[in-house]
Amino acid sequence: MRRRQDQAEWRARNPDYFCGRRIQARKVVDPPPAPLRLPSPLDQLPWDIAQSQFGVEGADFIGVMGALLQRTAQSQFALYGIDSRTDPDTLLALAAQS
Repeated sequence: MRRRQDQAEWRARNPDYFCGRRIQARKVVDPPPAPLRLPSPLDQLPWDIAQSQFGVEGADFIGVMGALLQRTAQSQFALYGIDSRTDPDTLLALAAQS
């Protein structure tokens, strides 16, 4: 029980350790590994070209960063509810400027 708690506390203090370790381990594989599996729409990008331009480590970093940004943006959209009481085709009236 104590060991699990210690491990959980260590992971909480070092959240980026495992991601960085995986990226570094993929860098040294020969032949170069296949591009990371990423969520849509990131999976539609030419990651093989990114690997040839930035290297495996650079392309993996860009992919992980893109997935993080996508998750963050999607979680922010969930905070804004839809107001179905107004007509969506109308804009708010602009305040008169003096």
